[in-house]
Amino acid sequence: MQQLVRHAQCLCGSLTAETRGEPWRVMTCSCRDCRRKSGSAFSVSTYWEQDTVTITGDVQTWQRPCQDGRALTYFLCPACGVSLYWKADFAGGRIGIGAGNFDDCSFAVPQKAFWTEGRPDWVYNIGQIPALERQ
Repeated sequence: MQQLVRHAQCLCGSLTAETRGEPWRVMTCSCRDCRRKSGSAFSVSTYWEQDTVTITGDVQTWQRPCQDGRALTYFLCPACGVSLYWKADFAGGRIGIGAGNFDDCSFAVPQKAFWTEGRPDWVYNIGQIPALERQ
């Protein structure tokens, strides 16, 4: 049986990831740093076993401590600056990829929500926000 293959990329397409199978975990995070990184009220992250991910392209790295003190290393595209993937101490060596970086992110239904105390109240009503007509 052939495993499902998905493709993710940075904004300019110079850095890509190909995943096989299903993610280990899909989660949202509303910690201060994830809000700043995503530019939104939360991030949606997918985590993959390392042997199911193939990365192509040049990277730059940047490391920071998480709010709980553990390390998180981002792998960024040197051309557009997008952090396509990361490795976090809390993920046990797995690779994190932002759900929005995939060509089709509909598979990435969050299973867990972390640092929910940082989430604004309006997130609970997100399904009630009307769609804006394209002009």
